Amino acid sequence: MIVFVGAVVIGATGAFFSDTETSTGNTFTAGAIDLTIDNTSYYNGQFSTSTSWIQKDLESGDWFFNFSDLKPGDWGEDTISLHVSNNDSYLCADVTLTSDNDNGLTEPEGNDGDVTPGPTGQGELANAVNFVWWADDGDNVLEDGENVLPGGPLGVLGIDQPMTIALSDSQGNIWGDPGALPGDSNRYVGKAWCFGDFALTPVAQDNEGYTGDTDNPAGTNGPNVRSSGISCNGAQIDNKTQTDSMTADVSFRAVQSRNNGAFVCNASLNRSNLLGAITLDPDWKPSDYAHEVMKINYARNVAGLVDFTLVDADNPSVVYYEFHGPMGINPTGFFEWSYRDQSPAWGVPVVDYEGYNSTLLNPIWASDTTIVPAGTNILIKIKLTAPDLTTQTVTATHTMTTQDVTDASH
Repeated sequence: MIVFVGAVVIGATGAFFSDTETSTGNTFTAGAIDLTIDNTSYYNGQFSTSTSWIQKDLESGDWFFNFSDLKPGDWGEDTISLHVSNNDSYLCADVTLTSDNDNGLTEPEGNDGDVTPGPTGQGELANAVNFVWWADDGDNVLEDGENVLPGGPLGVLGIDQPMTIALSDSQGNIWGDPGALPGDSNRYVGKAWCFGDFALTPVAQDNEGYTGDTDNPAGTNGPNVRSSGISCNGAQIDNKTQTDSMTADVSFRAVQSRNNGAFVCNASLNRSNLLGAITLDPDWKPSDYAHEVMKINYARNVAGLVDFTLVDADNPSVVYYEFHGPMGINPTGFFEWSYRDQSPAWGVPVVDYEGYNSTLLNPIWASDTTIVPAGTNILIKIKLTAPDLTTQTVTATHTMTTQDVTDASH
């Protein structure tokens, strides 16, 4: 009886209305980020086929610079096109000096004071070749309004010590776009180098961007057609760099931005300690520069782009000195304020004495006849922009006293 009743119940259940919906083959497929790069390169204003290539994944033999027989005053420029497919991404660049070799000691090198024969290490070339980077629009020309990034000689780095440049991370974006680089888009980075000292002379923006194609990769508006926006002066380079060589690795990283909102390219950077305080030494008188009577000291704890200004503290529109250029790590960095025997007053600073790791990209100073009267309150401001675009500013004030002027006489 029990079995019979159970069969009846089951049969009755099957008579009710019913419906079944089934989802089959549920799948997760991971997304992808693919970074590809092409490069358009110039050497001394001429298109360089050996360091240019079309869009692809980088492989051995793809060099952003590969030039021998360098002479002071030589320069080159690359516009690097970065293509990110599929997903929005942050972009970082890493530059690493991998060798700086002396390769022997020639007679001219020795005559100019080089005492390090190498061959491995001990070279001077890495401190004499300066680099500058900017957010380009694809035409290989530095134009008005394009964002210039921290730069300088790779010699400020130790061998195998990478320098990270944030192109796009949670802290900012060099192209002015909000946030990360959109998927399936591309951006351009300009890179120039100079065997000597740079001067930045941006040209008018033509708003054309890259005009090349596979048949004419140089395009119609590059530095072989108009000014590159930079100039290179090798006059100060002596013989100590003869036969020296340097090598470097340049790499780019694309990192997902989704679910990664706090990402920074250089996580190890101490952003609260980029600069040390400004100190003044008004009685500093080096024996070989007796006219230099005030030394402005400060500390840089990271390589970066330095903006240095001296203005009238009571009338900031009166600018006595401006400096804009890349600097390396130098805890004893300083600028000098120079007396110009325009008694009884102070003259403009004539030079920054940062040493080998200094490049004046855009120095502006008053004429020799412009003087700062005794009693003037001056405001000193130093701003440093780190490679990840973090900034820090330190300031100090000083009153030019009659005693300062008196000290300048000896």
